[in-house]
Amino acid sequence: MNAQERDDLWKAATDEAHFRGLTFSNAKSGERVSARAIFLRGVPCVSVITGDGRKETTRNVMWPEWPAQVAVLLDQEFQFFHVRGTNGDWHVRVTRKGRVLVSHGKPSAVSAAPLAHDREKAQLLTLENSEAFLRCLDVVDEKGATRPSMQAKYRQINGFLRLIEPLFPDCPKGTLQIVDGGCGSAHLTFAVFHFLRHIKGWNVQMTGVDQQADLMRKNQVLAERLGWPDINFVTADLREFQPGAHPYLAMGLHACDLASDVMMSRGVEWKSEVILSAPCCQHELHHQLDVPVLRAITRHGILRERLADVLTDAFRAAMLRLCGYRVGVVEFTTTEYTAKNLLIRAERTQAVSDDAEKEYRALKEFMGVTPEIERLLAPYCLVKDMAGGEV
Repeated sequence: MNAQERDDLWKAATDEAHFRGLTFSNAKSGERVSARAIFLRGVPCVSVITGDGRKETTRNVMWPEWPAQVAVLLDQEFQFFHVRGTNGDWHVRVTRKGRVLVSHGKPSAVSAAPLAHDREKAQLLTLENSEAFLRCLDVVDEKGATRPSMQAKYRQINGFLRLIEPLFPDCPKGTLQIVDGGCGSAHLTFAVFHFLRHIKGWNVQMTGVDQQADLMRKNQVLAERLGWPDINFVTADLREFQPGAHPYLAMGLHACDLASDVMMSRGVEWKSEVILSAPCCQHELHHQLDVPVLRAITRHGILRERLADVLTDAFRAAMLRLCGYRVGVVEFTTTEYTAKNLLIRAERTQAVSDDAEKEYRALKEFMGVTPEIERLLAPYCLVKDMAGGEV
């Protein structure tokens, strides 16, 4: 490269406002350097991976030191140079005969993407926006590092928040009422409230309900410690609890066995716009299964249990559809962090699709079972001959 070409590459690779990454390589020697712009604890730097075809090393370079590093890289005998930026990409190739081919074009898809962040920055709740809250929950230690025992919970919380964020209106009017039934120790209860109230800036009234009085007292003390008067905890049987106002969101996260069904039925009864359920243990259909054609599955305890789990959630989703909800079943985090990672997500539409009734009846007839969710939701079915009676 001549001096001008080298200077153009250097400027592109050291433009803090636009630089996103680079790749320099030599096909003959196998040497390769790739780099990408990231944040570490909110400080801009560059993650650099260097390899020789046999092994790779990774290091982080703080931004003030990066220009000198680029100058050193440009002095090495690479054949291919690619610098990616939001304002365009630079491509340089040195041919076998020593010719230098230079092109400058539109930004690639990677270049056009937002500035890359490290893993912590990619989360919705970070030290930058939630340090006090994360410390109160003992998710992070006094040095700001995520506690090893809380890594799974931290990722579970962020995974859940990413899924629920699109379920709320862009600019909600008035106060969003939320009920969390069977909230237990309430990590997700607190996280949802904090995310919507303090990060989104919305007016939110949150109520956690559970029959464990000691946990409710503990949660209320924590809410007072955080100075959050709009989140309250009530010791009550969910079947008897009545919210003070119409809840926009009714959720039950890891409520045990039939408690998940109760939470979903109360959400339908309250005409909640969104119902969320992350079922925990569920045993209801385990002993009801007696389908000869499935005997190869049900004779094995663990396979029978897994089939019963899948069926239970399938019936729940199907019944919510019959009650006028659009339903999706998704994973909100990987099984690496929790085996109970299934989320039933229902949005109220007040309409029933043509195939909902047929699907439910066919599944019930084939499996020969009667799930609890049917008894609880039958009074709210929008299909006339199902409402108030046996489906």
